[in-house]
Amino acid sequence: MNQHHAIMRETLEILKAHGFVPIVANGSKHMKIRWVDGNRTFTVVVSRSPSDRNAEHKARSILKRILRRSGAENTEQRLST
Repeated sequence: MNQHHAIMRETLEILKAHGFVPIVANGSKHMKIRWVDGNRTFTVVVSRSPSDRNAEHKARSILKRILRRSGAENTEQRLST
């Protein structure tokens, strides 16, 4: 499985676990995952390139930061994989 597939799957699972409905757009070099929280829209961008070994860690960190700032509960527990 490609690295970006693993990142996408994990990100989608985390968002669904927090009660969000993610939308995936894949029309360019990057996969974009969007979701709406109240009146704000958030986006996480995942590279399709397997050259970045830290891509999974970066995506998880960005998602963790966004969820923490938006007030999502139990962010630490669900993202500690």
